[in-house]
Amino acid sequence: MTANSPLAAGALAPELPLDDAAAQAARAAGAFVCFLPLAYAPVCGEDVRQLARVAAEVGAPRRPLLVVSVDAAEHGRRFLRDQDAGALTHVSDPQLALAAAFGVARREGICERATFLLAPDRRVVAGAVHPIGFPRPLALLREGLARSGLS
Repeated sequence: MTANSPLAAGALAPELPLDDAAAQAARAAGAFVCFLPLAYAPVCGEDVRQLARVAAEVGAPRRPLLVVSVDAAEHGRRFLRDQDAGALTHVSDPQLALAAAFGVARREGICERATFLLAPDRRVVAGAVHPIGFPRPLALLREGLARSGLS
């Protein structure tokens, strides 16, 4: 499996496997979809803690901030609890189907560290792939939201 080109602005993102509350919120206000290579890796822990700190600023819980990883659902939820990141929602993607649909699956069986802002109609407003060995720059979340007109 290789990474394709990440979804570009204007592309329609795939349907997200969310529970009813998160799905309703995403349809109403859009969502941030944050791909995480692997829970419990030190960089991913720092990344998630930073995302949790900025969640309310970018609209959570009204606008869901989703963390997608290959980890099993319970493992991912436990990871978020351990990082004190309760404002985030874990989406389990063990087969990398969602990562592949967004164009960020990697041959190694993980995904890129990537961030997408989706409008309520699931159109990509902004997206970026970040270096895998470093936490994502949170300024990009703020900037994408400011430019989108979704705030």
